[in-house]
Amino acid sequence: MTFQEPRPHERPFVREYDDRTFEQLDSTETFDRMVFAERVLLFLSPVSATVVLYEHHSGVHVERGGSRMRGLTRSYALVGISPRASRSHIALALAEVAGVAHQPFVVDLLMQVGATT
Repeated sequence: MTFQEPRPHERPFVREYDDRTFEQLDSTETFDRMVFAERVLLFLSPVSATVVLYEHHSGVHVERGGSRMRGLTRSYALVGISPRASRSHIALALAEVAGVAHQPFVVDLLMQVGATT
């Protein structure tokens, strides 16, 4: 008996993986980067993806993927934020995850939204 790889339409799920590390944009500004990212994420409310924030050793690191099961497509993004990432770097990464980075002035708006208390 030989092992055969299941055909794509027979697989229970298909994972698509996109790994991207943004160029390093350090900031010496003192602020809680995770709280800032949570506020921006709450404002964006991406309905097409589940987003997980975590601390990363450098820059802002984004991993995206998805799975298709029973006709439903579910996607996710893991966003790693370093202790020295700038507000604009975080805002841009989350805007790209939400699919709105192409909108004019979106990073400026997100930086204001994330900074409000």
